[in-house]
This record gives sequence, C-alpha cells and structure tokens, in this order.
Amino acid sequence: MREDLFLLINAVIQKGNQERLGTKPQLFLKKWHQQYICNGLGLPIGPDRDRVEEIGKRLIDISTTFLKNYIEDVGGLWFTLEELRGVRENLLSYLQNGTGANEVKFRITLKTPDVQVVLNYAKAASTQKPVFMEDENHCPVNLPPFRQAIFSGMDLRLRPQGFWSFLISLRYFLSKDGKKPKGRRSILAGSTGSP
Repeated sequence: MREDLFLLINAVIQKGNQERLGTKPQLFLKKWHQQYICNGLGLPIGPDRDRVEEIGKRLIDISTTFLKNYIEDVGGLWFTLEELRGVRENLLSYLQNGTGANEVKFRITLKTPDVQVVLNYAKAASTQKPVFMEDENHCPVNLPPFRQAIFSGMDLRLRPQGFWSFLISLRYFLSKDGKKPKGRRSILAGSTGSP
C-alpha cells in the first residue's frame, strides 16, 4: 500500500473540507481512506502494523487457493432432454453429451454459464432446484479457507486497529453513522462485548 497516498487522503479527510468536492470525488476519497485503514495504514509503524500487513499477505494466499479450488472444481449434474425442456437448441449444443450410463443425457457443469442457462430457461422446477442447490453448495473444499479468512485472518487483522470483531468492523465501515463518534458508540453499544 502507498503510505504517501494514504497520508494525503487522510489529511483531506481529517481537514473535513471535502464539501468543495463533488459527490463522486467525496465517495472516492472515503472508499480509499477506508481501504487504507483496513490495511493498517492508520496504525503507527511498529509490530501491530507489521502484523496487519503479514495477515493481509496470508489473506491474499488464502483467496488465491480459494479461487484455484473454484476454477478446478469439476462438479456437474446430468439431465435428460425432457428435464431440460425450455432450454433452446442452440444452448443445448454447448452442453457435453453423455456416454455410457449417461448416453441420453446432457452434463450441466457448475460454472456460471451452464447454471444460468438452466435457471433461466428450464421449465421444470425439478430441474432448476437441484442445479441451484448444487451451485450454492459446490466446492466444499473451499469451506476451510473461507473460515480461516473470515474468522481468523480478517478478525486478527482488525483487532490491532481497535475492533474486537470482524463483524463490528463491517458494521462500522458500512454504517453512515460510523463516521461520527456518537454513531461509533451506538454501533459498539449494540454489539456483543464491550470496547
């Protein structure tokens, strides 16, 4: 992260005279300021800041693993032509034809184009439901990295910055009241735990 850019944005935010800017530049500044704060640039140089940076690198590794697992997932479902009633012929031509026990069936992968074709065009709910459920639940190998990223990485990354929970930080950053001390206190009062 660019500390020089953070110092400049932080100075503008702290000065509080962004009203001269238009709405879009104000939102742009606030967005970047929040990202820099989340990445630890609001902390003084030292072990806390180094730890936030180290956890950030670990989160990047986890997200890379997550994406790799998702791309390499080869899950899919087989449906007959009758079950795929409503799907146009030109779209069916893109689906893999079955062999052996699935000779008269078409394979729907769990990739977005195939899933969208079935969900948008198949008339039978008995076809749409398993595709939807399988799409929502596929790639279970990603569950451990996801838990590690959310419950460990993000949480540990934000604790040195004064948040005792990842969820509290989300409520803070997503709330319009999070920018005012009174609003911060109300967010923290509504959370479990104490500041």
